[in-house]
Amino acid sequence: MNPDPKFDLTEHIDLVHYEVESKHQTLGVACTCGFRSHVKRDHTKHIVTETLIAAGLAEREDPR
Repeated sequence: MNPDPKFDLTEHIDLVHYEVESKHQTLGVACTCGFRSHVKRDHTKHIVTETLIAAGLAEREDPR
């Protein structure tokens, strides 16, 4: 990943929050996006990863 040095994430933080909160909410063992795990730590990692992706700081891993 090579982020744009002119892009200021702090100017877009509300959009990043909305992007993640509107698609990723854990309810019991499942996230509203379909992610499932009985391990709470996995849920935390999932939300953090999705936040980094939405912020442009990480890329989605190929599920293959």
